[in-house]
Amino acid sequence: MKNWQTNRRALLARLGAGAALLPLLPNRRSFSADPVFPKRLLIVVAPNGYPSGEFVPTGSGNELANLQLSETMRPLDRWKNYLSILAPLACPNLKEAEDFHRGYSMMLTGGPPVDKSLRGPDSVWAPTTPSFDQIIGLELATRHKLALRTLPLQLPFGALSGVDSKLEARRSFWMGQNQPVSPEANPYKVVDTYFAGKTVSDPAMDRIRAEKRSLLDFLGRDLERYSSTLGTSDKLSVGGHLQAVRDIETQLAKPIVAPPAAPKSTTEGKPLDYNSLDNYPALMNIQFDIATAAFRSDLTRIATLQLGTAWGDSLHFPWLTGANTRPWHRIGHDEENNGRNEKRILDTWLMTQFAALLDRLASVPEVGPNSKTMLDNTMVLWATTMLTGHHTPQLPWILAGKGGGTLRTGQYLRTAADVPVNRVMIDLCRAMDVPVKHIGDPSITGSVPGLLTT
Repeated sequence: MKNWQTNRRALLARLGAGAALLPLLPNRRSFSADPVFPKRLLIVVAPNGYPSGEFVPTGSGNELANLQLSETMRPLDRWKNYLSILAPLACPNLKEAEDFHRGYSMMLTGGPPVDKSLRGPDSVWAPTTPSFDQIIGLELATRHKLALRTLPLQLPFGALSGVDSKLEARRSFWMGQNQPVSPEANPYKVVDTYFAGKTVSDPAMDRIRAEKRSLLDFLGRDLERYSSTLGTSDKLSVGGHLQAVRDIETQLAKPIVAPPAAPKSTTEGKPLDYNSLDNYPALMNIQFDIATAAFRSDLTRIATLQLGTAWGDSLHFPWLTGANTRPWHRIGHDEENNGRNEKRILDTWLMTQFAALLDRLASVPEVGPNSKTMLDNTMVLWATTMLTGHHTPQLPWILAGKGGGTLRTGQYLRTAADVPVNRVMIDLCRAMDVPVKHIGDPSITGSVPGLLTT
């Protein structure tokens, strides 16, 4: 049997292309064995919680099929069987916080903050331990020789000022104390580096985009020869992935007009302004597509995406909430504006994007012993720093996907109520085959009853 992974590396090296250009083909123990696909974890971080009373499903029991999701959460209805909604969790490392915005940089670390004496009155609490995604990412990158520990992405934050301009308010992921992970907001840079194999700016890539051509057009014959050596299912996998690459390129090349209002659109052939809040919806789709393609190519098995800063004072949504838009932070505190619940409108839109992300993962076939699609092999953590308002000392987290059969889904996990969030992170490490005794705080160990299948 041929080693397709070796052939793939050799082809990419010859083409001078990046590791994310071609998909990883499934490993097989023998010709008759089922293919085995890797498990992945995608973490999406959003500030400002949920509208009052909108997070917890109504009804009795744990099965989501028998429970009613709120208006805000209803876009996830069709994915109930793939969800594990966790009853609001405790966050011990933030128990002294008078303002849960200040825990934005710490909720994924489980460790103590920097000593009080080193924090100013307006500081955002800085972590002293790594976030759990970095623990998983480092182990998997080393074990499987992956190109990236994690793929850190972000959406535009707007013109930052005040507390939101502080580093800790802009970073949710950390390799350790004073070691923030810098997410990449520029999708062109991600595509050039990992799909085209360009680590520095290349005028040729600008010409390709200006002429509305694809990197793949220059590699067609070699890719056709590569595909001709594959079986039918693998040809479909390669073809589907390459189409996804073309789709990403197409999105980056075309003018964007964000509905429903028509803000300034980009000029034809001019790069999409990835710093503009007008393009926030389009950029979210692109970043989700890039993360999916990175998983499909086994560039990484961990991806992270920040949707905003700790407070979100610079994030406005004129294309959603109207011309007299207010910042995300203010919407979080004063939900009603001119007879409209703007918090509910915003969060319903976010849950719609979450559902679309699950659609995207479920569209990638990965038929194996515990899976039919990429969503069966992936876990998505949708995390936020608070339940409602400043002072609610609970974290409402949602998990989706089955993690290769390791995550129990279709449930509202009532046993998670007030459980230290550290135990969720321990369980997710275990689900990704990275066993740990603790995350952050060594005094907190154990699991969340009912979260994992084993």
